[in-house]
Amino acid sequence: MAWYYGTFSCGHEGRVSIIGPTKDRQWKADREFEGLCEDCYTKSREEAKERKRQEALRLAEEMELPELQGTAKQIAWAVTLRQETIERFEELLEMSDTDFSFEGKTKDDIKKVLHYLLETKTTASFYINNRFEQTFKLIETYFDEASNADIEREEKEILEEIKTESTVFPENKITNA
Repeated sequence: MAWYYGTFSCGHEGRVSIIGPTKDRQWKADREFEGLCEDCYTKSREEAKERKRQEALRLAEEMELPELQGTAKQIAWAVTLRQETIERFEELLEMSDTDFSFEGKTKDDIKKVLHYLLETKTTASFYINNRFEQTFKLIETYFDEASNADIEREEKEILEEIKTESTVFPENKITNA
C-alpha cells in the first residue's frame, strides 16, 4: 500500500491509498485524481438527490397525488421512490401491444393497479419496503385488491345513483339538503 498525493479534478489537494502491483499504482492514482475529492463527490450526490426529490414533488403535485405519511426522512426518500415506481409502470405501458404480455393482463389492468397503488398506498414505508420489487411482482400482488376496490367503487356509485333517483323532493324546494 502506498499514499499518492495530487490535485483532484475539483481543484482540491488530497491523497489516495493505492494497493496492488507497484507497476499499476501510478496509473490507478492518476485515475483517482481525475475524479472529485470525497467532500465534493458527497456534495454533488446530495445535490443530485435533492434535485431528483424536488422534481418528484413537482410531478406529484401536478398529478395531484396524495401526500405520503411517515417521518420527514421517510417522506423525503419515498417521494422519489414513488416517482420511480410510476416511471417503471409507464415504461411497461409504453411497450407495443405485440411485445406486451403478462399472464393475460391487459394494459388497462396494469393502469388499474397503478392507480390503486397511488390512491391507497400513502405510507412512505410502502414505497421504501417495495423499492426493490419488480413491477410484475407488484402487479401480481395487488391486482386482486385493485379489482375489488374497483368493484366496490362501482357499487357505491350505483347505490348513490339509486339513492338520488329514489329521493322524493317537494315541488317548491327551499334548500338543497
